[in-house]
Amino acid sequence: MRRLGSAALVLALVAGIGGAAALSSTGSTCAQRQAAESAYAHGIAKARAAYFAKHRSPSARKAFVAAQKAKLAALKSAAACSATTTTTDLGTVPAPAPTANERFVFSDELSQAFRDDIQGFVTFAVQDEEKLLGVSLDQLTVYVSTDAGWLAQQQCSVLPQDGDCVSSVRASFAGGNPTAEGPHVIFVNCATTDLTTRAPEYERQKIVGHSVGNVFRYQLDGRRDDVGPLWLLFGAPELLGYHVASDRNLRAYADSLADMRQNMRVLATPLEKLQTWADYNLVGHWYLAGAVDRLVTDAPNGIRSLADYWAGIGTGMSWEDAFAAAFGMTVDQFYADFAAYKAGL
Repeated sequence: MRRLGSAALVLALVAGIGGAAALSSTGSTCAQRQAAESAYAHGIAKARAAYFAKHRSPSARKAFVAAQKAKLAALKSAAACSATTTTTDLGTVPAPAPTANERFVFSDELSQAFRDDIQGFVTFAVQDEEKLLGVSLDQLTVYVSTDAGWLAQQQCSVLPQDGDCVSSVRASFAGGNPTAEGPHVIFVNCATTDLTTRAPEYERQKIVGHSVGNVFRYQLDGRRDDVGPLWLLFGAPELLGYHVASDRNLRAYADSLADMRQNMRVLATPLEKLQTWADYNLVGHWYLAGAVDRLVTDAPNGIRSLADYWAGIGTGMSWEDAFAAAFGMTVDQFYADFAAYKAGL
């Protein structure tokens, strides 16, 4: 057997001879390679500290760091597969024309191309989510602008609220909020960086799909307020948005799911702590969507169980009872299931 020098030995132990190269083969998916790269990057500092604690030799330490860098570079190269490959190979699915129950109101400054983009995002999301949820959308009006004041005037005329409605809603849009929803209505703020033409198309489609998902929720639960825990309130429409972007061939769902799982790996916050909007910043959208992905994976009716849940609330059930009826387990049972699932990622 050929004897390796100390530097070469460290390199072999850290990187694994041939291991990194194998990740770029057709035997692993793009999502798996990206997840492997992300997981390794997150563990570099801990592994380096552990090695340095046991090895004082400067040359050994230097070799170890070089080996880590080499492996990370190989993993990054393997993970460079673009999630837009699906779009390149198959082409973006065209959006359908608006139906009779879909109405669009645009402010004057928007170009026709921009109007067509937003209209296409909405009409595709409606059509796709009708299939995903097994429910037809009754009606929808969409107000679109880059002007926070214009959007505030429209929202407050349709969805009045106590206090100085226009000032508070204008401040929300001016602060970067991309959308707002209510029963049968969406307000789209195209001045945000998330919705300008410079933003990735899959991200714009996902955001609009999220808003359409909330309109389905309002239709089915018959409420104007938010019912249930934050992780489900936000995570359910967010999950629908990722499915819509995938179904339009803008980003493979497997790639979005890999991001969700990686986010859940590195964040320790349990679902029980994610109950109100004040808790959102503890985790973020990937984590919340990932929790709901886990929920619907084993639900009796799959992703359509979301519609069953909202409809249950619409009949007057508590959200906890509607949850158990739709998803086949109590919320406490799911919290335990999710904790075990998360620990195994």
